[in-house]
Amino acid sequence: MKKIFFLATAFCLTGMVSKAQLEKGNYLIGGTIGSIGGTFQGGGSEFNFNLSPKAAWFVQDRLAIGGQVGLGLRSIKDGGTTVSYSVGPLARYYFSKSEVGELVKRPRSLLKQMLA
Repeated sequence: MKKIFFLATAFCLTGMVSKAQLEKGNYLIGGTIGSIGGTFQGGGSEFNFNLSPKAAWFVQDRLAIGGQVGLGLRSIKDGGTTVSYSVGPLARYYFSKSEVGELVKRPRSLLKQMLA
Protein backbone atom coordinates (compact mmCIF):
# COMPACT_ATOMS: atom_id res chain seq x y z
CA MET A 1 0.00 0.00 0.00
CA LYS A 2 2.87 2.36 0.81
CA LYS A 3 4.40 1.72 -2.62
CA ILE A 4 1.16 2.63 -4.40
CA PHE A 5 0.80 5.84 -2.38
CA PHE A 6 4.43 6.77 -3.09
CA LEU A 7 4.07 6.13 -6.84
CA ALA A 8 0.82 8.11 -7.03
CA THR A 9 2.40 11.05 -5.19
CA ALA A 10 5.50 10.95 -7.41
CA PHE A 11 3.32 10.84 -10.54
CA CYS A 12 1.31 13.89 -9.43
CA LEU A 13 4.43 15.88 -8.54
CA THR A 14 6.05 14.99 -11.86
CA GLY A 15 3.12 16.52 -13.70
CA MET A 16 3.45 19.77 -11.75
CA VAL A 17 7.21 19.98 -12.23
CA SER A 18 7.10 19.21 -15.96
CA LYS A 19 4.69 22.08 -16.62
CA ALA A 20 7.00 24.55 -14.92
CA GLN A 21 9.91 23.41 -17.09
CA LEU A 22 8.21 24.59 -20.30
CA GLU A 23 8.01 28.27 -19.33
CA LYS A 24 9.86 31.17 -20.94
CA GLY A 25 13.37 31.72 -19.62
CA ASN A 26 14.15 28.08 -18.74
CA TYR A 27 16.80 25.94 -20.43
CA LEU A 28 16.60 22.58 -22.17
CA ILE A 29 19.87 20.68 -21.93
CA GLY A 30 20.41 17.09 -23.05
CA GLY A 31 22.08 14.88 -25.56
CA THR A 32 22.49 11.41 -26.92
CA ILE A 33 25.23 8.87 -27.07
CA GLY A 34 24.71 7.48 -30.54
CA SER A 35 26.93 4.48 -30.25
CA ILE A 36 29.87 3.08 -28.40
CA GLY A 37 31.20 -0.05 -29.94
CA GLY A 38 34.09 -2.03 -31.13
CA THR A 39 35.27 -5.23 -32.73
CA PHE A 40 38.36 -6.93 -31.43
CA GLN A 41 38.25 -10.33 -33.15
CA GLY A 42 40.20 -11.95 -35.95
CA GLY A 43 43.38 -9.96 -35.49
CA GLY A 44 41.78 -6.62 -36.37
CA SER A 45 40.31 -4.05 -34.08
CA GLU A 46 37.84 -1.21 -34.51
CA PHE A 47 36.41 1.30 -32.05
CA ASN A 48 33.66 3.88 -32.59
CA PHE A 49 32.02 6.51 -30.44
CA ASN A 50 29.35 9.17 -31.21
CA LEU A 51 28.10 11.94 -28.93
CA SER A 52 25.52 14.70 -29.59
CA PRO A 53 25.04 17.33 -26.87
CA LYS A 54 22.07 19.72 -27.23
CA ALA A 55 21.03 23.00 -25.57
CA ALA A 56 18.03 25.27 -26.09
CA TRP A 57 16.32 28.20 -24.38
CA PHE A 58 12.58 28.70 -24.04
CA VAL A 59 11.93 31.97 -25.91
CA GLN A 60 8.24 31.69 -25.06
CA ASP A 61 6.14 29.18 -23.18
CA ARG A 62 6.45 25.73 -24.80
CA LEU A 63 8.86 26.92 -27.57
CA ALA A 64 12.59 26.20 -27.22
CA ILE A 65 15.24 27.29 -29.73
CA GLY A 66 18.92 26.37 -29.60
CA GLY A 67 21.55 24.20 -31.20
CA GLN A 68 23.24 20.84 -31.22
CA VAL A 69 26.73 19.56 -31.92
CA GLY A 70 27.68 16.10 -33.12
CA LEU A 71 31.04 14.54 -32.39
CA GLY A 72 32.25 11.17 -33.67
CA LEU A 73 35.36 9.05 -33.58
CA ARG A 74 36.17 5.88 -35.50
CA SER A 75 39.50 4.14 -35.14
CA ILE A 76 40.62 1.07 -37.09
CA LYS A 77 43.84 -0.79 -36.39
CA ASP A 78 46.22 -0.26 -39.31
CA GLY A 79 43.53 1.85 -41.00
CA GLY A 80 43.75 5.20 -39.27
CA THR A 81 41.37 7.31 -37.27
CA THR A 82 38.43 9.35 -38.53
CA VAL A 83 36.98 12.25 -36.56
CA SER A 84 33.64 13.73 -37.59
CA TYR A 85 31.63 16.68 -36.35
CA SER A 86 28.42 18.53 -37.12
CA VAL A 87 26.61 21.64 -35.96
CA GLY A 88 22.90 22.28 -36.39
CA PRO A 89 19.84 24.15 -35.16
CA LEU A 90 17.37 22.79 -32.64
CA ALA A 91 13.74 23.82 -32.19
CA ARG A 92 11.12 22.18 -30.01
CA TYR A 93 7.47 23.06 -29.54
CA TYR A 94 5.37 21.28 -26.91
CA PHE A 95 1.68 21.00 -27.80
CA SER A 96 -1.03 21.32 -25.15
CA LYS A 97 -3.65 18.60 -24.74
CA SER A 98 -6.28 20.74 -26.48
CA GLU A 99 -3.99 21.38 -29.46
CA VAL A 100 -3.30 17.67 -29.82
CA GLY A 101 -7.04 16.96 -29.62
CA GLU A 102 -7.76 19.44 -32.41
CA LEU A 103 -4.96 18.00 -34.52
CA VAL A 104 -6.40 14.50 -34.17
CA LYS A 105 -9.98 15.60 -34.87
CA ARG A 106 -9.34 17.92 -37.80
CA PRO A 107 -5.83 17.58 -39.23
CA ARG A 108 -6.68 19.01 -42.65
CA SER A 109 -8.25 22.23 -41.34
CA LEU A 110 -5.29 22.88 -39.04
CA LEU A 111 -2.87 22.26 -41.89
CA LYS A 112 -4.76 24.72 -44.09
CA GLN A 113 -4.62 27.35 -41.33
CA MET A 114 -0.89 26.87 -40.88
CA LEU A 115 -0.18 27.15 -44.61
CA ALA A 116 -2.49 30.11 -45.25
